This record gives sequence, structure tokens and C-alpha cells, in this order.
Amino acid sequence: MDSDARAQHEAFFESVEGRCGPEGDLRPVSEWAGKLRGQVIRVAGVLHFAEHGSGAPGVPIGRGTMRAAVELVNGFIGHFLCAAGLSGPGGFLASDAQRVLDWVRRSGYTHFTERDAFSANRTSTRSKVSDWRPVFTLLVDLGYLRQREPESSSRGGRPSVVYDVNPAVHLSEAGEASGS
Repeated sequence: MDSDARAQHEAFFESVEGRCGPEGDLRPVSEWAGKLRGQVIRVAGVLHFAEHGSGAPGVPIGRGTMRAAVELVNGFIGHFLCAAGLSGPGGFLASDAQRVLDWVRRSGYTHFTERDAFSANRTSTRSKVSDWRPVFTLLVDLGYLRQREPESSSRGGRPSVVYDVNPAVHLSEAGEASGS
């Protein structure tokens, strides 16, 4: 790749790293976002071969190709955030997921019940246990938590929903260890 393309690639990755910071929109998915550096190069390679065909290996990837790759990958990021419920009308899901992760880290919990998490993290927009289920589902999908199989209760009634915390959650205060 030529120097202009390399500079564009580095600028893209620096912006992704910034978005993974404490207030960034990619913080809850920082491990996934870390893979974007390679993704943008792969996309640039595909675009380069589409443009140059069999002659591609003899021509460095240029600025225009890298710019197009960065635009595509930025589109992938937006799509992923919407699909994961981290942006759009339900965008507060990410901050609530981060709130739960921060609470788990502070407490040192290796597991907790839905009721525990609700009691510690209640907000005006999530005022019932059921309001928190999308947050737990997101954290399970991202590998931070694992929902246990419900155990039958000798007391009757519904069993508590229990989540096990991926040990990697406690390895990094910056939120960079996800459970994949």
C-alpha cells in the first residue's frame, strides 16, 4: 500500500481507538472494534483486486481504494451498532450495558441474579426487572455473561434468573476483555 493509503488506514484506526474510550460508542464492543484494523485492509484488498484484476499484486493499494474501504467499514460499524441495539432509538442500551459491567467489576461478582442487577442499577428508564432483560441479552450475546439454566425452587414460584460473569470481565478495568 502506498504512503497515502497507509496514512488513511492509521487515521481510521486512531479514530476507532478513540471511539473505544470511556465515553465512546464502541466501548461495549471494543474487542470487536479492535479487529477493524485488519478488516479495512481486507476490504481494501478486495476493492484493489476488483479494480486491477490479475495485475493487482504489482500495483500498491492507493489512497482512493483505502478511502473507499474506510467508508465501507464505517458503514459496517453503523450497521453493527444498529443491529446490536447500540445506536438508533434504543441507543441507551450500550450505556446501560456498560453500567452493569462497571457494577460487576466494582462488586467483584462471579455471578448475580437479575434482581441483584436491577436493584443496584435501576434508572428512570428501566424501572422494572423486565426492562433490563435486553441489556442482559446484549451482554450474553457479546460474551460478557452466560445465563444459567433455571433451577427448580423448593419454595415454589419462578426461579431466579442467574448470570455467570466471564472471568475476563475482571481482567480489564478498561472494558477491553470480552467473553468471546
